[in-house]
Amino acid sequence: MPTLILWRHAKSDWSHAGLADHDRPLNARGMKDRHIMGAYIATHYKPELIICSTARRAQETMAAYPSAKPQQIVTIDTLYHAAPETLLSLACQYGSGYETLMLVGHNPGMEILADAMRLTAPDIAARFAGKFATCAVAKIHWTGPWQDINPANGAVLDYQAPKTLVEK
Repeated sequence: MPTLILWRHAKSDWSHAGLADHDRPLNARGMKDRHIMGAYIATHYKPELIICSTARRAQETMAAYPSAKPQQIVTIDTLYHAAPETLLSLACQYGSGYETLMLVGHNPGMEILADAMRLTAPDIAARFAGKFATCAVAKIHWTGPWQDINPANGAVLDYQAPKTLVEK
């Protein structure tokens, strides 16, 4: 059964006046949080393919996933500020032949997609509460093949943000 991991980029640095949005780096908090989430992903998920936005902050976030191998990573410009429909389309396009795929990207698309899914447990719903925090990760599982994925047959099985992991 298909599993999609959504990893929103970590907190970015807005202090560089005139720097294009696409080129913004992570700030100090983002640099710290990406390692917390990278370690969480490495111990809880096993993505076989990682599709990452071309934006610098997404690339810097993904670099903290210690298990990533270069041959597992595809960088795609269309993931930059992708709508939920684009996220699903990319999952369908690249998911075939894999059980678990990870997208590293941006809001609002990730938040809207996760919010459209069934939340499987009250604790997940409480942590998510309709807001996909920076550097947060969501695990979505579908009951059919990749080509049939849609919000109606998917469920969020896990949602974690750096803050909730540090508080544990």
